[in-house]
Amino acid sequence: MVYVVAAFAAYQVGDLVSVLFQLPLVLLGSVAVVLRFGLPIALILSWTFVWTDQGPRRVASLAEGWEGSLRVSRYADALAVGLALLGLALWGLKPSDGMVSSGAEVVAVLPFTVAGEGANHLAEGMPDLLAIALEGTGVMNTPNARIMARRFREAGRPTDEDLPAILALGRGSASVLTGSVVARGAQLEVSASLRRVDGWQIAEAHAEGRADDLPSLVDALTDDLVRRVWRSREAAPVSDIGGVTTDDSEAMKHYLRGEALFRRGQWRAAAASFSRAVSADNTFALSYARLADTYGWADGVFTENAGLNVEAAQRLPDRLPERRRRLVAARWRAGQDIGDRTAVDSLQAFLEAYPDDLEALHLMAEIGFHQRPLYGLGLEELVEPVERLLAVDSTMTAGLIHPIEVTLQFGDRDRFERYLGMAEVTGLRRAVELRRAGTALWDDPEARADVARELMVDVGSAFTYTVGAFRVDAGGPSDYTDGLDKVIRLVPAERKVALWRIRTMLLTATGRIDAAEDTARLDVVPTSVIRDHLTHAPAVAGFIDPAAISRGLDRREDSDSLGRWDIDLLLALAHFASGDVASGESALAEVRLEEVPEGQIPVASGLVGAAAGWALLLAGDTSAAIERMRNGLTEAGRWTESGVNTAPNDHLGALGAGAAISFRLVAAMASWGPAAQEGRRLLRDVLWPDLHYEVLRHYELGRALERVNETTGALRAYERFLRLLDGADEGLLIEDEMARAKEALTRLSG
Repeated sequence: MVYVVAAFAAYQVGDLVSVLFQLPLVLLGSVAVVLRFGLPIALILSWTFVWTDQGPRRVASLAEGWEGSLRVSRYADALAVGLALLGLALWGLKPSDGMVSSGAEVVAVLPFTVAGEGANHLAEGMPDLLAIALEGTGVMNTPNARIMARRFREAGRPTDEDLPAILALGRGSASVLTGSVVARGAQLEVSASLRRVDGWQIAEAHAEGRADDLPSLVDALTDDLVRRVWRSREAAPVSDIGGVTTDDSEAMKHYLRGEALFRRGQWRAAAASFSRAVSADNTFALSYARLADTYGWADGVFTENAGLNVEAAQRLPDRLPERRRRLVAARWRAGQDIGDRTAVDSLQAFLEAYPDDLEALHLMAEIGFHQRPLYGLGLEELVEPVERLLAVDSTMTAGLIHPIEVTLQFGDRDRFERYLGMAEVTGLRRAVELRRAGTALWDDPEARADVARELMVDVGSAFTYTVGAFRVDAGGPSDYTDGLDKVIRLVPAERKVALWRIRTMLLTATGRIDAAEDTARLDVVPTSVIRDHLTHAPAVAGFIDPAAISRGLDRREDSDSLGRWDIDLLLALAHFASGDVASGESALAEVRLEEVPEGQIPVASGLVGAAAGWALLLAGDTSAAIERMRNGLTEAGRWTESGVNTAPNDHLGALGAGAAISFRLVAAMASWGPAAQEGRRLLRDVLWPDLHYEVLRHYELGRALERVNETTGALRAYERFLRLLDGADEGLLIEDEMARAKEALTRLSG
């Protein structure tokens, strides 16, 4: 019994000492083996000898009268043996306290000191490679190297007292790895020191090798360091950084220079270095991935150059580190189909593991910007990854263009000013243009036409500015169309079609159908613009008579024809929008789904079912209508857990059918008690690319806010609705809504 107690105490002391001094686990294992072999020896001795007041005596030599004491002693020994065997079994099953020493789980790798000719690029290059190698162990993580390097530079040459503040940006860093590189001719000597945040030395490592064989040198240093911190009973992993980077010394040198330039935001120079790296080694997948990152920050995630390099990296998955492989796969999926939610799901899982990964946060923000109509993303959802990115590194302003555009579109001046101010400090291109746009929308009505003329030479800017104008109480439509007219006359022919499309939609959405008709008489305007934005879209939105659809079909070219089922569906929706339930149901009954191309059947079937729900809504059965419309839109892929699809397209052409039903569902929800709060949120937050619904949104929002006695918000919504339709043609179907809005203004104002 005494031996078991003593052995237990000895093992606990050994465990404490091994943790305190970061001794290899094998030493503690040796102690356990010795104690195990000592147990049977101690047991034999305890049964052969007994301790008396005269010292140890053999049991056989004891006199009578000792039998009872010996029996108790042996029962105690048996109990001790049983407990010891149980303890040994449990010890064998006990998992390791950790794969690596305490503090080595999350390592911030800081820039190394360098000495000797030709080694300067390794000051930050060696940490880059070590971070990749340590991540390759599968149990050691490293915070964002760019943040660590920048903070290190900002602190000068930090002392031990500075390290906790630097590490605080490492998102849970428990230790810091510092080191030195000394060049001696063609040889390099590298030393590294791993310390906990509290300054405790965990391990040191050293390696020597040829300067032209960096992968082998990094592997040697990593293996030495990992062996010193490894505490698992499993075999320690062996580093092979060449397998996930390159074995070509020239390619490696260009890559490390590119990383240094990337960290400083010198995108063009970084792209040139990464390009030289893949020219030297065309299997250098990591350099392709970094080229994609560089072009993504400089020009946009979904630009051609970024996409080509993502594809190149995706073709070489086995040449990528695991962390980078996951990110490249998500980015590639998003590039193949911007509506693919699996890319977002993958990114969300990735960010749970690596919450400070700047590229992942940037990609999430970009996907959100491009997906916002497909999933009805509101402003808060769109800026959430942007805010996280800026919290990690406030200097990464290159990705702020789209967030600035979004805040302009949603009329969020506070965020617009904050993001734009950060962009202006770093000289971000387009900052001046966006500043002019914001000033015109919020502060300078006299400048609106001039600003529109300056901005609308680019289709994206034209749409951003127009939607922003619709959201903000910033004048009437003529403030934008006048400038757009001048632009169209000046831009090259290839840009005219898209701008004519925006102009036509802008006119019809603000009720100026006659002016839009004048556009239709111009030879430069293609038939698709006439069909989509002059007749079909305003008809299914309830602005004009359903007969306009037939007039639009008469103008179509034979090569641009619609199927019969398309026409019947559009007619049904136009009748419902006009309030004519009987004609709408009659047209809907004529839809023949057997005529629908096979790949489009789920969309068409879902839209037909949702349209039947619209008929229920007009009949007054709101609860059943909402359920029917939601089920139909879900089948059509326009209503998901992620939100409502507000895009005008349904994979059937830009017909506007899906957008029309989606909007009516949201408006119905806002009027129905159980769903009213969600409906109001969607009316406030969701952006509708078809501007007809941006106009109607103000009217429906006014009604929804009036129901909950939010008088100020309701007044503002009604006023904006009427302001946008100021100068609208007479005789429009939407005049009923205009009359009700005017009556509500009078009632609420009084």
